Amino acid sequence: MLAKLSTVKPLRPLKKSSKKKAEYPKLPFSPTKIDRIIKLKEKMDNAKAEYESELDELRGTFNRWCKEHETKGMFYKTALAKGYDRKATITRKDQYSKISQDNAEYLSNMLGELFETFFQQETDAKLACSWEKFAIDAVASGFDNVQDYFELTDYIKIKSGTLNELSKLREKQPESSQVQILDEIIEQCQYKPSLRVKK
Repeated sequence: MLAKLSTVKPLRPLKKSSKKKAEYPKLPFSPTKIDRIIKLKEKMDNAKAEYESELDELRGTFNRWCKEHETKGMFYKTALAKGYDRKATITRKDQYSKISQDNAEYLSNMLGELFETFFQQETDAKLACSWEKFAIDAVASGFDNVQDYFELTDYIKIKSGTLNELSKLREKQPESSQVQILDEIIEQCQYKPSLRVKK
């Protein structure tokens, strides 16, 4: 089984201040209405959690259905989900989160030649100082050593078109270990399928 990949980490949020909690002035508003607003918010939060749970089940069924059809040479990115009164389309996204460069050697060894079919090496450049400082210093230096103002991060990118390429591989070798490894990588990195309700 594939070890969980260490994806490129997002920026850390600022640490919370250790200052004492502020005391706020009371707003002159109906307590009854405040209670109603709070209860409605709680209902919305609960409904959202239930929605996400049901949607995850639908997404799981959709992904399994897609894989089953791919073994028969059929490739689908979108399917129609019909209810009794309404219907919706669900679509797989060929978009993925970045994978840490630390995984390159491991994945290359596991996938062999297939590594280059599905992945490519990329570099992110992020400004390491404020734009104001960069503009002043860069102009003053005649734009020499501009690279010194950037932090470079190497990462692995899953190529666009991976779903289609994986579909072809699944048709030829449905039980291969490489297909299983790629499935696990996709599951970890792929953006969730989107649902669109049809009128």
